[in-house]
Amino acid sequence: QHKFWRSFFNLWVMCVFYTALSYMFHLYQVGDFHIGKSILFVSLFPFGRNPGWWFIGCYILLYLLSPLLNVIIEKLSQKRLLGATLLLLGINLYFGHIWRSEFINSGSYPSGYNLFQFINLYFIGNYIRQYAHCKQANIKFCFIIYFLCSCLLGVLYYLDLSIWHTNSF
Repeated sequence: QHKFWRSFFNLWVMCVFYTALSYMFHLYQVGDFHIGKSILFVSLFPFGRNPGWWFIGCYILLYLLSPLLNVIIEKLSQKRLLGATLLLLGINLYFGHIWRSEFINSGSYPSGYNLFQFINLYFIGNYIRQYAHCKQANIKFCFIIYFLCSCLLGVLYYLDLSIWHTNSF
């Protein structure tokens, strides 16, 4: 427990440091060195409504949820973990990308920049870490899966541009 909170504190300090550093660099670029109260707030809470920092906010929330997610994942058998992972992936694809549901694309960060996506990736990563090791004999199989997933993403991206956003370019 103590290690978790110390690690969380270190993550928070690193985010605050890089947020402040980024802001100082921005002030240097524009030539305005006025530091107001807003910079202190933004630096202390780098996961606010700023779309440029969506990753930090999602990562911190996932970090806080990870003990609960780990308990759930540890209780599941390989078959049930695969089922839960595929269910999350199916919900993500069907509601988030096909129907553009507010449940999946909620908040300030639509199109996958949210906590649900991070939980989905957390389950996928845990399944791969526990059960889908790419040993030397399976390298070709893993590359084929990677290639097929990349092609699927390309097709989904093309369909998204051509069907839902016909005037994208």
